[in-house]
Amino acid sequence: MRGISLFSSIAVIGNCITNASESEAAPQKHCSLLQVKTSSEGVKQVLELAANQVLARQKPTSFTRPGLKNGKVDKVEFGILVKRWYGIDFPAGTFTVDAIIASRWKDKRNSKLIPADASYVRMSSDDADAAMWLPDLAVTNIAHDGVDILSSSVLVDGENGTNTRVQRALLTLKQGYQTADFPFDTQSVYIKVASTIYMRDEVKLVPTEDESLWGCSSELFGNTPWNIVNTSLSSLSEDDGLLQKSRGILTIVVAREVAQYRSSIFIPTIVLLSMSWCSLWLPVATPYVMPRVAVSVISILCMMSVMQKANVMIPATGATTWLTQYLETCVLLQFVLMVLNALILSIEHRSKGEDSLAKGLDNEIIVAFPILTFFVMCFVWIGFFLLARFSIALAMIGFIFYMFYRQRLKQHAEAS
Repeated sequence: MRGISLFSSIAVIGNCITNASESEAAPQKHCSLLQVKTSSEGVKQVLELAANQVLARQKPTSFTRPGLKNGKVDKVEFGILVKRWYGIDFPAGTFTVDAIIASRWKDKRNSKLIPADASYVRMSSDDADAAMWLPDLAVTNIAHDGVDILSSSVLVDGENGTNTRVQRALLTLKQGYQTADFPFDTQSVYIKVASTIYMRDEVKLVPTEDESLWGCSSELFGNTPWNIVNTSLSSLSEDDGLLQKSRGILTIVVAREVAQYRSSIFIPTIVLLSMSWCSLWLPVATPYVMPRVAVSVISILCMMSVMQKANVMIPATGATTWLTQYLETCVLLQFVLMVLNALILSIEHRSKGEDSLAKGLDNEIIVAFPILTFFVMCFVWIGFFLLARFSIALAMIGFIFYMFYRQRLKQHAEAS
């Protein structure tokens, strides 16, 4: 009890000192209680005064949201403006941007914070948090330790009771990606904001109509492998059990630039396919057997090297991409040519060059292969990969049976 009395007395003494300049009667009234040393009534009065001092230092009623008294939902206007784009990290499932987040709401109670000779006042977010009510708007889809606040301030306008909070932050955000169409993929990335405290029946987010406060400029993607398609600012209500939030979302749709893959992947694969096809142009005579086989094998080995280079570029998300399917199809076409080339050479040299069947089959493949490649690539382009592989297998098996059928007909013709 003595300890409590001593602590409370110290609090009252402090109050006496601070109020001494305001009134002469007040310190006499408060300090006279200190003369009561053992009276329980005096201790009770001292404790009551100390409690009043603590309550006086608590947050005033302006720290409750404006619409609470009338049972209304407070509307907070928001905008998200991207100033820098630092790219997408597919293995980590994140993307990084430098963004400005603005929120605006009405609260006329804050006009008392403005000096008498000013129409507005700007303060830091920490000072504003200690002096007024804030909707506590924050980015909700951040990665671990993915927020670095660069600057933050609150503007209180006394003319119309509008309060504006502006934050600039470096954000690393979690995001799921679809890479099935790589390298022709289009990604939609999101920056989501919501109140960290209030539910949707207390605070509702409304997209700003001021176009200067949100969006993402196409100039930010000048030195990146992405082109911006469009941006949109919207709000929605999400119900996750007891977590019922009003969320604001900035959606950025970006498309991948294909130019780098055109020169490093597509042109080399077309050249190697043409190289395999040109091996059929060499005669089937003995001096040209080695060049025909070597060209086919070398083109396949070069295609394997292109595939290794492409695997480094393909996003490591675990999903099969369009580019992977395309390269596998090119290898299958080369493999078909290599097998058919070996069969034609076998027919030619088993007959010791006396059989013209091999030359005829070789000429037919020279015409048939570009047609097959065209239809197969059309299937690959529209995403019918199984149909493309089935067409290659059917063409290979069909031509092999056709070769044996032609040879059997010729044998019957010679026997008759």
